[in-house]
Amino acid sequence: MVESSLARAFVTVFLAMLVASVYLLFPHGNTWVVLAALGILAYITIFYRLNYISPAIVYALPWLMIVFFSTIPISEYYRPLGKQTYALILTSLFAWLLAVSIGPVSTAPSSQASDDAPLMVSRRMFRWLFVFLLVVLAGECLASGFIPFVSLLTTGDSRYFDFGIHSVHGAILAYANAFGILSFYIFLRQGDRSFLWFYFFILCLFIALVSRQNVITLLMEGLAVWCLVRRPISRVAVAVCLAVLLTAFSIFGELRSGDILDIIKVTPEYAHLPKAAYWLYAYSYFNVLNLQNMMVNSGAPFFDGSMFSQLLPSFLRGDTQQFDYVVYSNMAVTSYMDPVFRDVGFKGVALSTFLFGLITGAALKNAVKHRSFVAIASYSCLYYCAIFSFFVNNWFYLPVIFQMVFFVIFDRLVLNGGFRQNRKHLAVAAS
Repeated sequence: MVESSLARAFVTVFLAMLVASVYLLFPHGNTWVVLAALGILAYITIFYRLNYISPAIVYALPWLMIVFFSTIPISEYYRPLGKQTYALILTSLFAWLLAVSIGPVSTAPSSQASDDAPLMVSRRMFRWLFVFLLVVLAGECLASGFIPFVSLLTTGDSRYFDFGIHSVHGAILAYANAFGILSFYIFLRQGDRSFLWFYFFILCLFIALVSRQNVITLLMEGLAVWCLVRRPISRVAVAVCLAVLLTAFSIFGELRSGDILDIIKVTPEYAHLPKAAYWLYAYSYFNVLNLQNMMVNSGAPFFDGSMFSQLLPSFLRGDTQQFDYVVYSNMAVTSYMDPVFRDVGFKGVALSTFLFGLITGAALKNAVKHRSFVAIASYSCLYYCAIFSFFVNNWFYLPVIFQMVFFVIFDRLVLNGGFRQNRKHLAVAAS
């Protein structure tokens, strides 16, 4: 393991130096970008064998896809990315790959796992946690006066952003997602299908709330949990599931936002692609186009701590007086790099990416070694953050990252952790 880690770290540094050299040799054009992308793709294929549970793969592939899309004028709003934007993307890629290079290559369950004891579950506490979720959501429905999916069917407008109790809704989404992962983990460990129904209930709940992000979060985290508790699913099966998910996402997007061809103004020569491809393009290329616009026109970095604002409830967030630099109003998405660059600049993005990768790699190592609920669920959350780093900074986004707090609470209340004190008392009484 040590030799493998050193080899990966050495090759990562060597490849980064090689790309930097090519960057200097080609002052004009983006030939160096294509060469760098091909080199990174070869690297992750050789060292990680395209293992889709590895943090190296799930971070690198979306960003390589963006580099690919950035060379294709699918939309009338298309414009080439500048050298500084590509430099930021590739620097971040190498920072991430270097950070995770010290982690495990294999994600198969460890034969020396320390948490393979029979799982103890407090069904009574589990039911109370579920009832609490229903009560809060019922309160949100009453306060809002509508359910987003019903509103979408009856009026054509889900009014998603108007739903929920101010400063509570993000936390309850994190709670619901964590509860769904808890249910799925118990099902996988015990084989009791009644817990699987709770997982599907949470999935249907997110559909009713017209929260595409949470639907994807629950599914992606569930995939990671399955692979770490049971065994990895074949790449073919995952590819088919992703195709189905992208199709569902595009259909959901059409209902919520309208025809994607009109939204991004697809050029005639690319009008023959599947709808899902346009949605994938829209939520990847436009992200970095907006990023580039901000980098060029904002005057960042501001060093005002603004990248941490999404960790606070909305009523506690201060006004940073920053503007949006969205190229096209219907595509207002940005990657995780946008708020980080605004706050701490180019070097700050590279350092933050390295730290995110270091934490994610350590979380995977812990999950493979211990297989406890908190360890596996925490990695599943960070796994999702890495996959969708091209979309938003989920590492500092309360409705996503706050799940990790609920994982610990649920473990203490529902799983073995909640029985530790009882076991101590029983041991004392027996003695």
